[in-house]
Parts: sequence; C-alpha cells; structure tokens
Amino acid sequence: MAFSIDNATIPCYNCFKIIQDLEETNIMKVNFHFSDTPNTACFIKFLILFFTGAVITSLTGCNDVKYEKEYEYESPSGEKTVTVKVDYVSRPDVFYNDECIFEYNRPGFTGTEYWKVEWISENEIRLYLDAYKEEDYSINIPNE
Repeated sequence: MAFSIDNATIPCYNCFKIIQDLEETNIMKVNFHFSDTPNTACFIKFLILFFTGAVITSLTGCNDVKYEKEYEYESPSGEKTVTVKVDYVSRPDVFYNDECIFEYNRPGFTGTEYWKVEWISENEIRLYLDAYKEEDYSINIPNE
C-alpha cells in the first residue's frame, strides 16, 4: 500500500512514520490519503534492478567473456594440444580438452605480456615469461 500526500506518493512505511511524527509535533500538518494501487515507479525500478542483476550474473558465468586472447600449442608428436587463454591484464589460464588444468591466481600486469610455452614431454609443458624469472611454471597434462 502506498501513501499519498496531496498528490505526492510515499513509497514506504518509514517515510509515512516520519511525516506522521512531524505532524504530531505540530511542525507540519498533512492530509493523508491511502491508495490501494501499488507504487508503480518503485515496482518498475525494482524490475530494472532485478533484470540488470540477472544479466550481469549470467555474463560472469561465461568462461569466454573474461579472456581477451587465445593461443593454441601442439605437442611435438602432434597428439596433444593445449590452449592458453589470456585475460586483459595478461593472466594466463591453460586448457587441455576444454578443461582448465592451470589457473593463474596472482595479480595481473600493467602492460601486455606474451607467455611462452615449451613442451618438456608429451605430458608436461613449461609456461613462462622471459621478462620475469619468477613467472616460470611446470604444468602436467593429464592422461585422457
């Protein structure tokens, strides 16, 4: 139920209570008219916020939304392929058969960095950056 004060609408009980208290202290005299129609403006705002939240939530669930670039690397025998997907701050995630086998959980970089992949064996790769010695990872590739 919404309350109206001389053609103005009060959408909640707290607003009504504040105005009622002002009237009781003789600071302000107001005529209240009760309406059974819901406050349409508040309902529309609620729907807009709800659908905006639903869209944002559904977009964050998509894996490909967060990646900016994608690189594929084939093993020396040609039997296996890994995909390195990099986000907008050059953080890599490594995929094998569309399954994430390595996730970079550190802060990103301010500039564009190009990760390199070196095949150590059919079941292991090295992911590294030349510019940063501490950014050197050995990643095992699972058997199928």
